[in-house]
Amino acid sequence: MKGRKFYTIMIVPHSDKETVTLRIPVFAIGVFMTLCVALLFMFVMEYHDHNRMKKENQLLVQYKEEADLLRRELTAVSSQLAQIESYALALEQIELQIREERGWDAEKVVAVNPIDKDLLTSRDLLKNRDKNMVTVASFVINDTKTDIAQLNQTLPVQQENMSLLLDQLAEDNQRISHTPSIWPAEGKVTSKFGYRKSPFSGRREFHDGLDIANRRNTPIIAAADGAVVYAQYQSGYGKQIMIKHGYGLKTSYSHLSSYAVSSGEKVKKGEVIGYMGSTGWSTGNHLHYMVYRNGVPVDPIDYLP
Repeated sequence: MKGRKFYTIMIVPHSDKETVTLRIPVFAIGVFMTLCVALLFMFVMEYHDHNRMKKENQLLVQYKEEADLLRRELTAVSSQLAQIESYALALEQIELQIREERGWDAEKVVAVNPIDKDLLTSRDLLKNRDKNMVTVASFVINDTKTDIAQLNQTLPVQQENMSLLLDQLAEDNQRISHTPSIWPAEGKVTSKFGYRKSPFSGRREFHDGLDIANRRNTPIIAAADGAVVYAQYQSGYGKQIMIKHGYGLKTSYSHLSSYAVSSGEKVKKGEVIGYMGSTGWSTGNHLHYMVYRNGVPVDPIDYLP
């Protein structure tokens, strides 16, 4: 024990008990202090790591909540885009119908594309690990939602306008199909609408129709869609067919040899309704064709191509 240093600690009780003497080597105290410092350092490091992990967990929870919110936002945006796409498809179909009705080039139809490029950018941002990703993506999605809201307001109005346009075109087509616009028979025009010399009396008289001459039993066709008012013999006109077309228009076909339709029957423009003859006051096989507007005979030439 020579050369070793000690610290002596004496414990003196206040009672009559013996004094306790402790001899502690100096190196033992150094080891003890070193252990204390090491334990303190480990405690401080553990505390620091605990706080760091706690903050990281809080950030992870925050990012998860924000990511869940973004997913919900994207779902809502996708739903709105689907609605816009349905509007766009409806508009495209209406435009195609209009072009088909008018015989326009269907290849020129331009489809509405509601997909905003910013939305695609926001989807790319969601793959980014940058800590500002959520903020930037939220900004882009909000802008996109604003654009979608504006489109949701304008597209239904456009669709309604296009539907009204289609209805108007259908009405126009209906009017066109019910307007006399084709020749009712093949042949030669032998007498026009207006004043002429009567083939029976030789006097000047008014001719209220258009005479078309051809061989007996030449087909007579309806000049427009309509309903047969009657198909019967009329004094002076012989076998006659009267068709009501609507819109204040009627047509009559006289001096027929026979009928191909009957009263009350619906007919289409170009449909055979009878055959040319020479019944009634007639000088030969021909069709006496008349057009009435609001009950008054008008010149059929005005309705022919």
